[in-house]
Amino acid sequence: MTIGTPDYLPPEVFNNQRGDERADIWALGVILFEMIGGQHPFSAENLPSLMLNVLINPPPDLEEPAP
Repeated sequence: MTIGTPDYLPPEVFNNQRGDERADIWALGVILFEMIGGQHPFSAENLPSLMLNVLINPPPDLEEPAP
């Protein structure tokens, strides 16, 4: 069973691996990206798309302006 908000889950959890304290560091990184960049680094309209974005796509460059 996985507990957490999908937007902040690390890639290993989406790969059915057990999360550990590094998941908290990942979530903090996502939150900081949102604060600085004004958007979620892997935004998606549904959970399967979010999972693919986290697993496959690199995060956008923070130097690019948010839409």
